[in-house]
Amino acid sequence: MTSDQEIIVHPDRQGLSRYRKLSYPARYGRYHELRFAGHTCHLNLNGEIRFIQGSDPSWPHPMEWLKRSMGNDWIYYSVRGYDDTFDRIGEYYLPCFRYGSNSLFPAVDFSRPALRRAMALAGPLSRAARRQVRGRERQGRAAEVLTRVAAATPQHLDARAHRLRRILRARVPVLPPDCRHVDYDVIPVMISEGCLYNCGFCQVKTGGDFRVRDQAGVRRQIDALAHHYGDDLRNHNALFLGQNDGLAAGSEAICRAAEYGFRRLGQDVALIRGPVLFLFGSVDSFLALDEKDLTRLHGLPQRIYINIGLESFHRPALARLAKPVDPGRVRAAFARMVAVNRAWPDLEVTCNCLLDETLPAGHIETMVRVITDTLPRYYPRGTLYLSPVAGTGDPALLLRQFREIQSLRRIDTLLYLLQRL
Repeated sequence: MTSDQEIIVHPDRQGLSRYRKLSYPARYGRYHELRFAGHTCHLNLNGEIRFIQGSDPSWPHPMEWLKRSMGNDWIYYSVRGYDDTFDRIGEYYLPCFRYGSNSLFPAVDFSRPALRRAMALAGPLSRAARRQVRGRERQGRAAEVLTRVAAATPQHLDARAHRLRRILRARVPVLPPDCRHVDYDVIPVMISEGCLYNCGFCQVKTGGDFRVRDQAGVRRQIDALAHHYGDDLRNHNALFLGQNDGLAAGSEAICRAAEYGFRRLGQDVALIRGPVLFLFGSVDSFLALDEKDLTRLHGLPQRIYINIGLESFHRPALARLAKPVDPGRVRAAFARMVAVNRAWPDLEVTCNCLLDETLPAGHIETMVRVITDTLPRYYPRGTLYLSPVAGTGDPALLLRQFREIQSLRRIDTLLYLLQRL
């Protein structure tokens, strides 16, 4: 019989080598599995907690788990709340956050004793690992893993998150919704700051004017990220080039960062195959791309996802949202999204629009008309993500608006969960 404070170590577990849409828990790349104090923990190759599941009856559900992000946030993956989660977000599990994101999904009570114990497990786990290392209770690879676990104190994990923000010299208040395809496990590289519009409704804007960062600084940032991610770099096949309108940096700056990141961050040798690149774009930065730009982007070694913020096709709604763009250009951006997706197989463009009960009459009707006029039938590439303004509003009404757009069946239509790094 083992003590409750003994750590059972299974080093170097091998997970899946490609991200897949699965209805059961799966891990990717390589990880260490530990069992400790009634929990199963999956650690990254730096010895830091990434996933936790409880094994006693107090755990909310045997198919649910906690995940710790690189920003040191806790995310709870739920299978409950709605039976049609996949239909709404394109994933079988619902990520639930401790910060506001989307009012259309039920909240998780992170104060539940079982979750609080799990989120506080790093301290006891680190102390137990230190005792076992000092007592020479493990040898070989298990001892190496426990040495790293001993160093991964709560203070260490918090300091690592702060160091990541210092490397970026920026915050990442939201990730592109397409990051769901890699479970949001992206390495962020800031090639620009700010955005072109600073729309009045936006809750994640940085507030500053748009600026492209210099190439030498971006390369130094990537070098620092390679060192920061350390041994676990091998478990990452995805880059996010930010900030909120990385596309506006231009194809030359994007390609230089993407190509250097591909080599320096090891996307070519990652344990998870299929290198990916994610970007945010705006209406104007997207429409500014010419054929030369698209050819250059399509030639990158990564598959590219570009997410464009459209918000509305309706002039009064755009005015209410304080989004300084002409509705004709919004419609043109949607049409170009469809055209680009048809012409460039390794480049996929998606877009965002808003749901809100207070927007002027005609907002939803105009969206329906533009979608049906542009797409006479279903097209399988590209996704329209819908989200409430500032995450508020009557959920029943907003869900009816969502269903009205989704029922057109012209383009994949999902709800946008705003997840930060």
